[in-house]
Amino acid sequence: MKAAVRLLIVPALIIILGMACSFSAGDTGTPEATAASSDEAIASPTEVVVEAPTEDTSSQNSSSPTSEPYTTFTFDQEPTDWTYWVQSGNEKDTSFEVNNGKLHVEINGKETYLYFTYDAYTYDNVYIETVVDNRGVNSQAVSLLCRYSDSEGWYEVNVQNDGLYTIFAYDALKKSYDKLASGGSKAIKQGKEINAYGFDCSDKTLTLWINGTKVSEYKDNKYQFREGNVGFAISSFEALPVIVDVDEVTIDKP
Repeated sequence: MKAAVRLLIVPALIIILGMACSFSAGDTGTPEATAASSDEAIASPTEVVVEAPTEDTSSQNSSSPTSEPYTTFTFDQEPTDWTYWVQSGNEKDTSFEVNNGKLHVEINGKETYLYFTYDAYTYDNVYIETVVDNRGVNSQAVSLLCRYSDSEGWYEVNVQNDGLYTIFAYDALKKSYDKLASGGSKAIKQGKEINAYGFDCSDKTLTLWINGTKVSEYKDNKYQFREGNVGFAISSFEALPVIVDVDEVTIDKP
């Protein structure tokens, strides 16, 4: 369906590679965290020597946030295990870079959809949230994805900065978007404002959260995508330029 490339971002510099031939999914399954253990040593019946608990810091010492299935990307450093692709439009009309702890995205072509997916893990039930700062035109959209599969499809919620939202299922076999639910919400801060959008995918229920407010809930009995990657997208319509700073992306349990 698409050609994808690995996302390599160096602060203040964009390295856009040529499109590779296929999408490669990340590891399946979610490792469970294990608690650190402590040992006690008794020297004699009258003297007790207790060793200080030793904390397992193997995950904390990781320099990359991608070492955990549930984490927050703040773009303070080069992200890894991400793939980007252009679903609609011309890649030459898109650009992005990490700068000042943000992922700065610009789109200068009409009807252009720029997608990013996190490949390190796949998820069934998951919550994904992004905090975005609109720096361009008001007519644009930020999307969140769950259960992404290149061969089957995915669920997507699309939030427009002009106050509208839509929940889709993308059918990879038909190569088409199916509108599941739509509406408008006063919870969306229009104009050059900062918004937090959340997408909860729990079993068959898809829930949209906007700035801490539950806006829409839909139960899908048609597609029932079971597992896949998560991600986000920035899209243009007719008005240009689209300029969005992605402050952070959080992946969490529902």
